[in-house]
Amino acid sequence: MSTMPSGPSPEVNLPALYNVYNAVGAVAAMTEMGIPVKAAIGAVASFKCGFGRMESFQLGKAGAKVMLVKNPAGCNQVLDFLQNVKEKFVLVVCLNDRGADGTDVSWIWDAEFEKLRTLSGRLERVIVSGDRAADMAVRVKYAGIDPRFVTLEHDYEKLVSSLENEERPVYMIPTYTAMLELRETLIKHCGGDEFWV
Repeated sequence: MSTMPSGPSPEVNLPALYNVYNAVGAVAAMTEMGIPVKAAIGAVASFKCGFGRMESFQLGKAGAKVMLVKNPAGCNQVLDFLQNVKEKFVLVVCLNDRGADGTDVSWIWDAEFEKLRTLSGRLERVIVSGDRAADMAVRVKYAGIDPRFVTLEHDYEKLVSSLENEERPVYMIPTYTAMLELRETLIKHCGGDEFWV
């Protein structure tokens, strides 16, 4: 059995507790394959967030982070992450129901959007978008968010443009096909890595 190397504590270059679990699993798998523990930890520590998985963009004055969600379990992990955000922020939720997303969006009622109520004083406003934005607006309303603080915007170009002067950090939670379109618009406005080459 491998032991931890001595020296400074390793760091995970990914926010959120669930990414710590992912990192531990990755290190365990690498060491099981015979990769030295130090090299495995180094690989995890140098990992860069990308392609909608805690991916950062220089949008507005405080930046934006895109966090892909595909089901209630993943969505709940992102909602847990938001509980630890200390400053005021803007939340964008983009819901599509295309083949790659799954055409049944009833899963949003199994995700614990009620956790947003605990962010009182920090959740500045919510913007809903995507093919099923109206469904998401209803879900957020029933989660206890005052509809006066919820905006519906289907057009990603208008959405991103409206946030270019935002003072607060922006956290974006899109489903898969929404993430592809949202990223394309963000890259156009902010730059970033293209993954399709």
